[in-house]
Amino acid sequence: TCPMASAVKVAIRVRPLDGTDTSCVVTHSNTNQISISNGRSDELFTFDNVLDERIKQHMIYSLIGEDIVEGCLEGYNGTIFAYGQTGSGKTYTMSGPSTEGDERGLTPRAFEHLFSKMRRLEEECIDGRLEYLCKASFMEIYNENILDLLVSKKPSGINHCIREDLKRGVYVEHLHEESCDTAAACNRLLQKGLECRQTAETQMNNQSSRSHAVFCLHIESRHTSTEGLVNTRRARLNLIDLAGSERQKSTGSG
Repeated sequence: TCPMASAVKVAIRVRPLDGTDTSCVVTHSNTNQISISNGRSDELFTFDNVLDERIKQHMIYSLIGEDIVEGCLEGYNGTIFAYGQTGSGKTYTMSGPSTEGDERGLTPRAFEHLFSKMRRLEEECIDGRLEYLCKASFMEIYNENILDLLVSKKPSGINHCIREDLKRGVYVEHLHEESCDTAAACNRLLQKGLECRQTAETQMNNQSSRSHAVFCLHIESRHTSTEGLVNTRRARLNLIDLAGSERQKSTGSG
Protein backbone atom coordinates (compact mmCIF):
# COMPACT_ATOMS: atom_id res chain seq x y z
CA THR A 1 0.00 0.00 0.00
CA CYS A 2 1.16 3.50 -0.80
CA PRO A 3 2.01 5.75 2.20
CA MET A 4 -0.76 8.30 1.66
CA ALA A 5 -2.92 10.05 4.26
CA SER A 6 -5.27 7.05 4.08
CA ALA A 7 -4.44 3.67 2.59
CA VAL A 8 -8.07 3.22 1.52
CA LYS A 9 -10.06 5.84 -0.37
CA VAL A 10 -13.74 5.56 -1.25
CA ALA A 11 -15.45 7.41 -4.09
CA ILE A 12 -19.13 7.30 -5.00
CA ARG A 13 -20.28 7.75 -8.59
CA VAL A 14 -23.86 8.75 -9.45
CA ARG A 15 -25.15 7.09 -12.61
CA PRO A 16 -27.33 9.15 -14.98
CA LEU A 17 -31.05 8.36 -14.79
CA ASP A 18 -32.65 6.13 -17.38
CA GLY A 19 -36.32 6.02 -18.28
CA THR A 20 -37.35 3.88 -15.30
CA ASP A 21 -35.33 5.57 -12.53
CA THR A 22 -36.56 7.91 -9.81
CA SER A 23 -34.15 10.55 -8.56
CA CYS A 24 -33.32 10.16 -4.86
CA VAL A 25 -29.75 11.48 -4.75
CA VAL A 26 -28.48 15.03 -4.25
CA THR A 27 -24.77 15.86 -4.54
CA HIS A 28 -23.52 18.92 -2.66
CA SER A 29 -21.36 21.19 -4.82
CA ASN A 30 -17.74 21.68 -3.74
CA THR A 31 -18.05 19.09 -0.97
CA ASN A 32 -17.52 15.35 -0.66
CA GLN A 33 -21.04 14.79 0.64
CA ILE A 34 -24.16 13.29 -0.86
CA SER A 35 -27.78 13.13 0.37
CA ILE A 36 -30.03 10.14 -0.24
CA SER A 37 -33.78 10.41 0.27
CA ASN A 38 -36.03 7.51 1.20
CA GLY A 39 -39.19 9.57 0.75
CA ARG A 40 -39.51 10.47 4.42
CA SER A 41 -36.11 11.86 5.36
CA ASP A 42 -32.66 12.56 3.92
CA GLU A 43 -29.46 10.84 4.98
CA LEU A 44 -26.10 12.57 4.52
CA PHE A 45 -22.97 10.58 3.61
CA THR A 46 -19.34 11.69 3.24
CA PHE A 47 -16.78 10.12 0.88
CA ASP A 48 -13.27 10.91 -0.33
CA ASN A 49 -14.76 11.82 -3.72
CA VAL A 50 -18.33 12.42 -4.88
CA LEU A 51 -18.64 12.06 -8.66
CA ASP A 52 -21.93 13.25 -10.10
CA GLU A 53 -23.62 12.06 -13.29
CA ARG A 54 -21.90 14.72 -15.42
CA ILE A 55 -18.34 13.56 -14.75
CA LYS A 56 -16.35 12.14 -17.66
CA GLN A 57 -14.30 8.95 -17.72
CA HIS A 58 -10.96 10.76 -17.97
CA MET A 59 -11.80 12.76 -14.83
CA ILE A 60 -12.62 9.54 -12.97
CA TYR A 61 -9.17 8.21 -13.80
CA SER A 62 -7.45 11.44 -12.83
CA LEU A 63 -9.14 11.46 -9.41
CA ILE A 64 -8.93 7.74 -8.63
CA GLY A 65 -6.44 5.89 -10.80
CA GLU A 66 -3.39 8.10 -11.28
CA ASP A 67 -2.02 8.04 -7.72
CA ILE A 68 -2.48 4.28 -7.41
CA VAL A 69 -0.56 3.56 -10.61
CA GLU A 70 2.19 5.98 -9.60
CA GLY A 71 2.45 4.14 -6.28
CA CYS A 72 2.85 0.79 -8.08
CA LEU A 73 5.78 2.22 -10.04
CA GLU A 74 7.39 3.06 -6.70
CA GLY A 75 6.95 -0.51 -5.45
CA TYR A 76 3.62 -0.30 -3.59
CA ASN A 77 0.70 -2.66 -4.22
CA GLY A 78 -2.49 -1.01 -5.41
CA THR A 79 -6.10 -2.04 -5.95
CA ILE A 80 -9.03 -0.39 -7.71
CA PHE A 81 -12.45 -2.03 -7.55
CA ALA A 82 -16.02 -1.10 -8.37
CA TYR A 83 -18.80 -2.13 -5.97
CA GLY A 84 -22.54 -1.75 -6.43
CA GLN A 85 -25.78 -3.31 -7.57
CA THR A 86 -26.33 -4.81 -10.99
CA GLY A 87 -26.83 -2.04 -13.52
CA SER A 88 -25.15 0.64 -11.41
CA GLY A 89 -22.29 1.12 -13.88
CA LYS A 90 -19.44 -0.93 -12.41
CA THR A 91 -18.25 -2.48 -15.67
CA TYR A 92 -18.70 0.83 -17.50
CA THR A 93 -16.53 2.57 -14.91
CA MET A 94 -13.84 -0.12 -14.84
CA SER A 95 -13.69 -1.10 -18.53
CA GLY A 96 -15.95 1.20 -20.51
CA PRO A 97 -17.84 0.09 -23.62
CA SER A 98 -14.48 -0.51 -25.33
CA THR A 99 -10.76 -0.10 -24.68
CA GLU A 100 -10.57 2.86 -27.08
CA GLY A 101 -12.23 6.26 -27.31
CA ASP A 102 -13.26 8.82 -24.72
CA GLU A 103 -15.50 6.37 -22.86
CA ARG A 104 -12.78 3.82 -22.11
CA GLY A 105 -12.69 3.01 -18.41
CA LEU A 106 -10.25 2.97 -15.52
CA THR A 107 -8.58 -0.29 -16.54
CA PRO A 108 -7.44 0.60 -20.09
CA ARG A 109 -6.44 4.07 -18.87
CA ALA A 110 -4.32 2.45 -16.13
CA PHE A 111 -2.58 0.32 -18.78
CA GLU A 112 -1.80 3.41 -20.87
CA HIS A 113 -0.50 5.38 -17.90
CA LEU A 114 1.57 2.48 -16.58
CA PHE A 115 3.41 1.58 -19.79
CA SER A 116 3.90 5.18 -20.88
CA LYS A 117 5.47 6.04 -17.53
CA MET A 118 7.61 2.87 -17.44
CA ARG A 119 9.07 3.57 -20.88
CA ARG A 120 9.77 7.19 -19.95
CA LEU A 121 11.50 6.23 -16.69
CA GLU A 122 13.65 3.69 -18.54
CA GLU A 123 14.71 6.29 -21.10
CA GLU A 124 15.44 8.99 -18.52
CA CYS A 125 17.56 6.80 -16.22
CA ILE A 126 21.07 8.33 -16.10
CA ASP A 127 22.71 6.45 -13.23
CA GLY A 128 22.86 2.97 -14.73
CA ARG A 129 20.13 0.93 -16.39
CA LEU A 130 16.46 0.67 -15.43
CA GLU A 131 14.23 -2.07 -16.79
CA TYR A 132 10.56 -2.81 -16.10
CA LEU A 133 8.98 -6.22 -16.55
CA CYS A 134 5.25 -6.82 -16.44
CA LYS A 135 3.12 -9.97 -16.33
CA ALA A 136 -0.66 -10.21 -16.31
CA SER A 137 -3.11 -12.71 -14.87
CA PHE A 138 -6.91 -12.68 -15.04
CA MET A 139 -9.15 -14.76 -12.84
CA GLU A 140 -12.82 -15.13 -12.11
CA ILE A 141 -14.30 -15.90 -8.70
CA TYR A 142 -17.64 -17.63 -9.21
CA ASN A 143 -19.58 -19.67 -6.64
CA GLU A 144 -16.48 -19.66 -4.40
CA ASN A 145 -14.34 -21.20 -7.17
CA ILE A 146 -11.35 -19.49 -8.79
CA LEU A 147 -11.18 -19.92 -12.56
CA ASP A 148 -8.40 -18.87 -14.93
CA LEU A 149 -9.68 -16.62 -17.73
CA LEU A 150 -6.47 -16.66 -19.80
CA VAL A 151 -5.93 -20.36 -20.43
CA SER A 152 -8.43 -20.88 -23.28
CA LYS A 153 -11.63 -19.61 -24.83
CA LYS A 154 -13.49 -21.17 -21.93
CA PRO A 155 -12.47 -20.87 -18.27
CA SER A 156 -10.35 -23.72 -16.99
CA GLY A 157 -12.27 -26.31 -15.02
CA ILE A 158 -9.51 -26.34 -12.41
CA ASN A 159 -10.39 -24.69 -9.12
CA HIS A 160 -7.19 -22.84 -8.23
CA CYS A 161 -6.15 -22.62 -4.58
CA ILE A 162 -5.01 -19.56 -2.64
CA ARG A 163 -1.50 -19.86 -1.15
CA GLU A 164 0.85 -17.62 0.79
CA ASP A 165 4.62 -17.46 1.21
CA LEU A 166 7.19 -14.91 2.33
CA LYS A 167 8.41 -14.01 -1.16
CA ARG A 168 5.14 -13.79 -3.10
CA GLY A 169 2.73 -12.99 -0.31
CA VAL A 170 -0.83 -14.14 -1.00
CA TYR A 171 -1.19 -15.63 -4.49
CA VAL A 172 -3.32 -18.04 -6.53
CA GLU A 173 -1.58 -21.32 -7.27
CA HIS A 174 -0.99 -22.32 -10.93
CA LEU A 175 -2.68 -19.19 -12.29
CA HIS A 176 -1.45 -18.50 -15.82
CA GLU A 177 0.62 -15.33 -16.30
CA GLU A 178 1.47 -13.69 -19.62
CA SER A 179 4.25 -11.20 -20.23
CA CYS A 180 3.05 -7.80 -21.43
CA ASP A 181 5.17 -5.00 -22.85
CA THR A 182 2.47 -2.65 -24.13
CA ALA A 183 -0.94 -1.33 -23.08
CA ALA A 184 -2.38 -2.91 -26.24
CA ALA A 185 -1.18 -6.35 -25.13
CA CYS A 186 -2.93 -5.90 -21.78
CA ASN A 187 -6.13 -4.78 -23.50
CA ARG A 188 -6.12 -7.92 -25.65
CA LEU A 189 -5.85 -10.09 -22.54
CA LEU A 190 -8.59 -8.07 -20.85
CA GLN A 191 -10.97 -8.59 -23.78
CA LYS A 192 -10.10 -12.29 -23.99
CA GLY A 193 -10.98 -12.79 -20.34
CA LEU A 194 -14.13 -10.66 -20.33
CA GLU A 195 -15.60 -12.82 -23.08
CA CYS A 196 -15.30 -15.84 -20.78
CA ARG A 197 -16.95 -14.40 -17.67
CA GLN A 198 -19.91 -16.22 -16.18
CA THR A 199 -23.08 -14.31 -16.99
CA ALA A 200 -26.76 -14.91 -16.41
CA GLU A 201 -29.97 -13.19 -17.45
CA THR A 202 -31.59 -11.64 -14.38
CA GLN A 203 -34.58 -9.45 -13.59
CA MET A 204 -32.17 -6.56 -12.95
CA ASN A 205 -29.97 -6.84 -16.04
CA ASN A 206 -30.39 -8.93 -19.21
CA GLN A 207 -26.73 -9.93 -19.19
CA SER A 208 -25.61 -9.54 -15.61
CA SER A 209 -22.25 -10.85 -14.50
CA ARG A 210 -22.59 -13.15 -11.51
CA SER A 211 -18.85 -13.34 -10.89
CA HIS A 212 -15.95 -11.21 -9.70
CA ALA A 213 -13.25 -10.52 -12.31
CA VAL A 214 -9.72 -9.76 -11.05
CA PHE A 215 -7.11 -8.54 -13.54
CA CYS A 216 -3.69 -8.41 -11.89
CA LEU A 217 -0.52 -6.82 -13.24
CA HIS A 218 2.71 -7.99 -11.63
CA ILE A 219 5.23 -5.18 -12.02
CA GLU A 220 8.96 -5.62 -11.46
CA SER A 221 11.65 -2.96 -11.80
CA ARG A 222 15.37 -3.77 -11.96
CA HIS A 223 17.83 -0.95 -11.54
CA THR A 224 21.45 -1.81 -12.30
CA SER A 225 23.82 0.89 -11.09
CA THR A 226 27.00 1.93 -12.90
CA GLU A 227 28.86 -0.14 -10.27
CA GLY A 228 26.85 -3.24 -11.18
CA LEU A 229 24.61 -3.29 -8.09
CA VAL A 230 21.06 -4.52 -8.79
CA ASN A 231 18.02 -3.21 -6.93
CA THR A 232 14.71 -4.97 -7.58
CA ARG A 233 11.24 -3.76 -6.63
CA ARG A 234 7.96 -5.62 -7.10
CA ALA A 235 4.35 -4.49 -6.94
CA ARG A 236 0.90 -5.69 -7.95
CA LEU A 237 -1.89 -3.66 -9.49
CA ASN A 238 -5.28 -5.31 -9.02
CA LEU A 239 -8.16 -4.08 -11.21
CA ILE A 240 -11.43 -5.63 -10.10
CA ASP A 241 -14.98 -5.67 -11.45
CA LEU A 242 -17.21 -7.18 -8.77
CA ALA A 243 -20.47 -9.04 -9.25
CA GLY A 244 -23.66 -7.18 -8.37
CA SER A 245 -23.88 -6.53 -4.64
CA GLU A 246 -27.58 -7.42 -4.37
CA ARG A 247 -28.70 -10.70 -2.87
CA GLN A 248 -29.08 -13.45 -5.44
CA LYS A 249 -32.80 -14.03 -4.78
CA SER A 250 -33.56 -10.38 -5.61
CA THR A 251 -32.15 -10.81 -9.13
CA GLY A 252 -34.32 -13.76 -10.09
CA SER A 253 -31.25 -15.63 -11.34
CA GLY A 254 -31.99 -18.69 -9.25
